[in-house]
Amino acid sequence: MEAVLVDGDHDWTVLRPAGLFDTPAVSDYRPAGARLSGRYTARADLANALLRHAVGDLRGRHLRTFVDVRTTDGVPRLFDVIRKEAFG
Repeated sequence: MEAVLVDGDHDWTVLRPAGLFDTPAVSDYRPAGARLSGRYTARADLANALLRHAVGDLRGRHLRTFVDVRTTDGVPRLFDVIRKEAFG
């Protein structure tokens, strides 16, 4: 799939989240055109990054690039994520 994007003539940006988790609001997160450390991305942060890349202040900044998105504040522990997925 990535080869189709890279070889095409359209502008594109792919946002790559890590493990997703829920938060009530957008928190601190980091988008970068390089691999980022960290295990998790809040769904609210990913949504905000998508909007900023589509119509906001990051529009056009990462054309033809794969962008990692990682949440930097309020990240859950691995055990908490597993417990929530297993037991709701």
